[in-house]
Amino acid sequence: MHTRLYSLLFFLSILLVLGCDGCTNDADLTYADGQCNATPLVLVPRGIAQNQYNLPTTGCGDPLFEHQVRLPVPTSDSLFLVLENVGRELFYRIYGLPTGGGSPQELQACTSTTETFPFVALRISPGQYDNIIVSISRSNASLADFTASTIKMTAYQFRPYLQRIGTSVAINCDGDRTQRIVVGSCNPNAFVGAWAREQGLLIRDSLPFSGVGGLIVVELPPGIDPNSEPPTIKEKIKRDTINYFTESDFLIRLSPVALRPLSTFTTAIDGRRYYQIDSTAFPGQFVGPGTCPALQFNPDAAPASSATEENLTIAVIDSGVDTMRLGAVWDKHRYRQPTGSAFLQTDGIGYDFVEGDHFPDDQLGHGTAVAGTILSNYRGSRPLTLLSYKIFDGFGEATYFGAITAIYAAIFDGADIINLSWGIPVEEMPQALRCAIDYADSERVIVVTSAGNDGNELNADPQWPAAFAGQDTFPHLLTVGAFVDENNALSLASFSNYGNEDVNLAAYAAAETYDYDPSWSGTPLHTGTLYGTSISAPLVTKELGALLSGLPPGDTTAISLLLGQLQRQLQPNQTRNGGQLLPLQCSAVP
Repeated sequence: MHTRLYSLLFFLSILLVLGCDGCTNDADLTYADGQCNATPLVLVPRGIAQNQYNLPTTGCGDPLFEHQVRLPVPTSDSLFLVLENVGRELFYRIYGLPTGGGSPQELQACTSTTETFPFVALRISPGQYDNIIVSISRSNASLADFTASTIKMTAYQFRPYLQRIGTSVAINCDGDRTQRIVVGSCNPNAFVGAWAREQGLLIRDSLPFSGVGGLIVVELPPGIDPNSEPPTIKEKIKRDTINYFTESDFLIRLSPVALRPLSTFTTAIDGRRYYQIDSTAFPGQFVGPGTCPALQFNPDAAPASSATEENLTIAVIDSGVDTMRLGAVWDKHRYRQPTGSAFLQTDGIGYDFVEGDHFPDDQLGHGTAVAGTILSNYRGSRPLTLLSYKIFDGFGEATYFGAITAIYAAIFDGADIINLSWGIPVEEMPQALRCAIDYADSERVIVVTSAGNDGNELNADPQWPAAFAGQDTFPHLLTVGAFVDENNALSLASFSNYGNEDVNLAAYAAAETYDYDPSWSGTPLHTGTLYGTSISAPLVTKELGALLSGLPPGDTTAISLLLGQLQRQLQPNQTRNGGQLLPLQCSAVP
């Protein structure tokens, strides 16, 4: 009691010396015009509050350091407040100032919260009030606590929702990330969830696997910018702990040229017919199956999966597969083991991380084409289990955390090879992805990924996980570029990303596969020749599967066997170790 009184007297003496410019903390707040144009009101303590609106003095936090914020009555009859609470326990109450005068009427009783980002929704009876008053305070705040704490408030007349992907993920106003932040550690003993709960953060998701490190997703209410100042949630985490990393749960988008349809123009090369890729963008570059069996379409070549443990399991993390018209194709290679998991049922084909069910229906076509490339002319002797983990929706968008979870799911579900025909083009190494790829490596799971189709040097313009291949800590990761026939000579495709440090090899740029069009209503699904590094990667995956079939389970020397087959026929310095390409199983290349 005496200590608090002395602190107050000391503070008053400072005000007398320095002056008191606006000792009251009341303010006017207008409603945001739109969620992406919202500017929060920043409530910074400036002195001892005054009861401007004659609110009841019942105990609700510390009335000495109270904010009283006035808003007009919402025309929508609804009031939504988004708060950013940097500090300790927060108290708030809401009153209406009656039309024509009278005492303030309580609309929201005194409520306490320790959440970092409280969200308040309230119905307002029309025609009864002139203004709404929001009172905010702390609990028995010391002068130091109160002056160090900042509160931000944004008001809406309509519930603030942003564009959504799938069924539940709110997209931020910049369109490149969600309202979520990934917090994690590669340390399997990390207690990230316990830390987040202590901070009052809303945990929306977490990895359901043991022994892989802590990884959670913290969701911010709509209207709160993950990079808002001061401080950002990332800065707050770094201030509170040195053990965890933080990343935006950004969106992963399939490149518009991830799978390109071929031009109808054809030309003859050495007596075989090939498609010209694009006579304008890539003059003189040709691809096509020609007479090469490895590129011609034959999805029935792969031996069907069995209920024994001798299966070779390949997981495709992509946009799913066409289950409506191609159900019989995937039925041959379903998971037949008697034990399943949260993401894989017996007799299942995988999991849909967009809709949250066990039916990874393809709405885009990319995953169907990639999976079809693996099945076509598969030469392995062991029964093949082909798993599909859908992370991309019909717009070609996936969330970062969804992709990470799918990688761990594929590992725990027994994948021998994981095919990732996509990439994340960000400058800074994604830490959670690094943990996942590193865990796959520790479990001796081979990861094959596409180099990308932007024509970039990955060391200068990295795409992940492709750029991990340039690091010696990931010996079981292969990054695949694409080669073509250019004027009767083999060369790296102009669209293919490259890198002497980051790209292990190049594979052929095209193959016949399922040319899936979601608007196509005919049956059976038609096929076509598609090209891009998204096709080159599964060609390598298929070859690795054939090599693994002849090795004992868990033996990953198939990588060294594959690398021993490479030919050096491309231009120097365009792939790792100087222009290495995977030859086709044909009499000539291509």
